[in-house]
Amino acid sequence: MLDGRYRLVSPIARGGMATVWVGEDTLLARRVAVKILHPELAFDEALRARFRNEAVAAARLADPFIVATYDTGDDDGVGYIVMEYVDGPTLRRVLDLQGRLPIVESVRIAREVASALAAAHREGIVHRDVKPANVLVPATGPVKVTDFGIAKAGAGAELTRTGTVVGTARYLAPEQLRGEPVDPRTDLYALGLVLYEMLAGELPFHGDTEMAVALARLSNPPAPIRQLRPDVPAGLARLVMACLALEPADRPPTARAVAEFLSDRPRDTAPERPRVEGTRTVAMPQPEPVPTRRRAAAPPRRRRRGPIAALAVMLFVAGAAAGYLLVRAADAGAATRPSPAARSTAR
Repeated sequence: MLDGRYRLVSPIARGGMATVWVGEDTLLARRVAVKILHPELAFDEALRARFRNEAVAAARLADPFIVATYDTGDDDGVGYIVMEYVDGPTLRRVLDLQGRLPIVESVRIAREVASALAAAHREGIVHRDVKPANVLVPATGPVKVTDFGIAKAGAGAELTRTGTVVGTARYLAPEQLRGEPVDPRTDLYALGLVLYEMLAGELPFHGDTEMAVALARLSNPPAPIRQLRPDVPAGLARLVMACLALEPADRPPTARAVAEFLSDRPRDTAPERPRVEGTRTVAMPQPEPVPTRRRAAAPPRRRRRGPIAALAVMLFVAGAAAGYLLVRAADAGAATRPSPAARSTAR
């Protein structure tokens, strides 16, 4: 029991910083998820600050696509966060079991994650660790984004030193790898990687280690998604590659813009809508037009050939008759002229 209220039932996940348990809120008689900081980390004040920061950041977010935070506390040195319990696997487990996902399902999950990020960004919070392990996929209802443990509040202080790489290396944006400041477009890069992996069944960068995979994106462009999955619609492929732009200024401007673009799939035929950020204009990828059914062209009309054919037959018959009459006349003339023998006898 924690604080005489939350009964821990069984562990369901373990990360580098905490363990998540299925719990029971005995006061409200409901199932909850309880995240507990590892005891060996309890003496690290920086990690405890990050842990508290997660609770504070997540509690500010009320969105159907974000795991709700109910409570936080410290029971005799055990830091804990009480959250909404989501009955479903992580997207990481889904991908490990199924490989690449259907395009429609990939678009749905990416759209809901983008909506969650848009809600966080409106509150000035950048997640900084978007990855399949932090996306829960219940059997029914929307996906849920969780784990704001390293989230950065826009107006808050950094909890890590300048130049420190924070986040899961495989899904880090280039600016994170370079130790540069992050903003909402950092989350969009990670979302692009997650969407790419859902569609292709693998990430666009490879290496022998996690860090090698991360560093590969600083020197190599990602392989076009349609090389690995040709049936991805052109507009969706452009969106994926735009999210994976090396420079943040070349990515879509907001998570809301990405969510709206994905909401239009595959019916969106609207023209390209430029969006302005600062002094630079960034255009969302233009969706490919949906082909419309065209009325079949009518076969060419045949010309009436009846009168022409009849006239030709009449002329032919008339000519034949004229020829016949000429032949008869010639034969008759020949019959009326005396033969040579008759002329000799007459003489």
